[in-house]
Amino acid sequence: MVAFDQAVEVFTQLGVEYHCEEEWVSDTEDGKPPRHPVDLKYFRSVQLPLTPEEWCSIVMRDGEDNIGGCCGTTSVIQDIMEKCFYDGGWIGGHEFEEMAGLWIVHGDKEWEEEATQERLTDAGNRWNEIPP
Repeated sequence: MVAFDQAVEVFTQLGVEYHCEEEWVSDTEDGKPPRHPVDLKYFRSVQLPLTPEEWCSIVMRDGEDNIGGCCGTTSVIQDIMEKCFYDGGWIGGHEFEEMAGLWIVHGDKEWEEEATQERLTDAGNRWNEIPP
């Protein structure tokens, strides 16, 4: 499993924006206000680094990479991606986890392998290779 700090490093290298869950804490002994937010080591949301062309290819019915509806599982994945597109490319951590789990259930062998630092970096590096 990839550690949070390793994922942050990869996101930073790739210029991927993210938000963390936060907890409101007080610096006083009694815990009373004023309080301030402190980031926790959990991703609340991530902005997928897709180009406009890639988004169109995924979410348009006639797009080359449209996930479509070969079954109920891929239909749900397509719905998640369309919502993500609607939300400016932002996907919630729970939705991302759900989508990854659905790919595994669907039987895509590529997603069944354990996520490692090397696999995350390799997947991220492909964004550097896509021509404008």
